[in-house]
Amino acid sequence: MAKNSAVFLTATVTGSGPQPIGEVYFYDNATPHDTISMVLNGSGVASYTPDTGILGTHTITAVYSGDNNYRSETSSPLVVTVTTP
Repeated sequence: MAKNSAVFLTATVTGSGPQPIGEVYFYDNATPHDTISMVLNGSGVASYTPDTGILGTHTITAVYSGDNNYRSETSSPLVVTVTTP
């Protein structure tokens, strides 16, 4: 994708019991300083718009914090490459 392009990432948490609650942490290259916490909405969805102004490869993972009914889970990595326009 070109630098400063709009991109929207969504994590959906589902389960067989009550609606999951809690937070999803989006990691950029697994570095804590590039972590964004988003609260799940009433449908179990958290959305994140990463900073696409930084050139290079970004490996994004989403980590669900877990709640009283569901354990913490980590998504498969999504690789996003930001290039010059």
